[in-house]
Amino acid sequence: MSWYGVLLDCSGEKIFIARQNPDRGRATNSNIYIQIGAQVEIPPSERLVKNCDLDGIRDLLTRYVGIEENLHVPGLDSTRPPLAANFAHSRIFCYQDQSLIDNKNQLFFNQEDGFVAQAIRDTLPYLLGAVTTSELLKQNELSQLRRDIRLLERQLEAEVSWERATATRASSILAEARQVGLVPLDVRPASVDEVILALRGALASPLPSTGDYVDVDGEIGELFADRDSLRSAYSELKDRVDEARVFGSNRDAYEGELFEQRSRLEALNIFPDLSVGGHQCPLCDSYIDSPRILLEQLRTEVSEVGDRLTSLRSQNPRLQSYIVELETQLEDVSRRIRENQSQLNAVVRQNELYRIQQEDAVKRSRVQGRISAFLESKAPAEESEQRVRLGAMKRRVEQLMSELSGDNYEDRLSNVEYVLSDYMTEYARDLELEHADGRTRLDLRRLTVVAETRTHGSIRLENMGSGDNWVGCHVLTHMALHRIFRERNRPVPAFVIFDQPSKAHYPPSELQTSDNDIEDDDRIAVRRLFRFIQQRTAESKFQTIVIDHADEAEAWFQDAVVARWRGGEKLVPDQWLEV
Repeated sequence: MSWYGVLLDCSGEKIFIARQNPDRGRATNSNIYIQIGAQVEIPPSERLVKNCDLDGIRDLLTRYVGIEENLHVPGLDSTRPPLAANFAHSRIFCYQDQSLIDNKNQLFFNQEDGFVAQAIRDTLPYLLGAVTTSELLKQNELSQLRRDIRLLERQLEAEVSWERATATRASSILAEARQVGLVPLDVRPASVDEVILALRGALASPLPSTGDYVDVDGEIGELFADRDSLRSAYSELKDRVDEARVFGSNRDAYEGELFEQRSRLEALNIFPDLSVGGHQCPLCDSYIDSPRILLEQLRTEVSEVGDRLTSLRSQNPRLQSYIVELETQLEDVSRRIRENQSQLNAVVRQNELYRIQQEDAVKRSRVQGRISAFLESKAPAEESEQRVRLGAMKRRVEQLMSELSGDNYEDRLSNVEYVLSDYMTEYARDLELEHADGRTRLDLRRLTVVAETRTHGSIRLENMGSGDNWVGCHVLTHMALHRIFRERNRPVPAFVIFDQPSKAHYPPSELQTSDNDIEDDDRIAVRRLFRFIQQRTAESKFQTIVIDHADEAEAWFQDAVVARWRGGEKLVPDQWLEV
């Protein structure tokens, strides 16, 4: 099926509305065709083209049901925007689908949406006729005026407070300006005007320049790197000097040992030269067995020791010169380390001075910002003009309150709630619901049915305990509302649709059983429910459409049956469905 349509009869004028079926994968389609006239022939589907949108059809139906200009303005402390009742709000009371009609937690169509629930609370008093259109407009004007008066009074209070606080705030900010040097210390104005003048001067005072940015961190890093390099060089030179000195100390000990050995061996000089082959001792004239070669070896060692002593003494001046050279280099590196440390100290001092200058500049800039914000804040407006406006608004409020006095909105709302409760109590007893011996009413704040009992107190719909009671409360509430809508000629469509109201008595498993298999109590309850709907609809002159599986044999029931969708006959024929 490509389009769905409905033909409406509005006091003799016909309205045909068709809406295109959504494409696959989409939930809605905004293509709408509308035709209005005393006689309307439903066109074939190929002639259906979009000539209206959702906003247009809503405005059209709003006018046709008779909803005049209205606007609900929430209370002063509410953040909700104003709300105007339209057809979308009135149709909420026209549908009770299969999933809703026995719901113990929801009474109205789409009530689970918090915004819809609040819209019901805001618009139902208007739809019930608790306030006329002209009175509603006056009440809305009154609410808006009270909002404006409250805002204007707050502004005036704020301006008075601003004036009282100006002297204290200005003096405090001026003290801050003196502390950071924007104002000389000897400036002590006596009046508020003088303080403001001094603050303007401080705001115009230029901030001192802190000079170009210097990469102090980079320079310090280079100096630290140089110091590390110099310390490494110093340590290396120190090690070399120590090694040279150790070497010199060992050489002196070696030279002393050689000198001692030479002194011992020089005793050989007391012996004369022995003739070749002689073996007689020169001291005791005795003959010895040792050959002459031993004596020659001793003399050779004496000569070698002397040569070594001569070599050591010749090298001593060069070692001393090498040590002096190393010590000179060591002193130079030590001097450069001291210079490096002096440069580091100077850079750190410069960096600290630059940081202090920057902090002073930031402090002064911050104080200048506070001065600017103070001076640029909204100055007190002309009180005379605002107070004239306030007086005119209060006089208009008095006039509106006088026009709305007497039979006011709250009294009429209480009256309509009482009448509605009378109807609901009567209907609950007709349907023989539980707790019907008390008083049944609609709670407009919680949007639920409440039974006021003598013994158990207030019992809300969710606590009434059975599907029979839940269905009965849904049906009687909407029947009572439509009775008031019709009695007071209110702009709500004059029909209500109930889908499967017998489901509490005819579960799906029992739909295919014969009538004789259904318990008598359930049959009696179902018959009582449908008889109630039939009678109350006729009395209140509105249309009730019931979609149900029940099919009672009584004449009044059969006379009301429009179609039976059984045995292959359906509301939407199979051939309409797309394959």
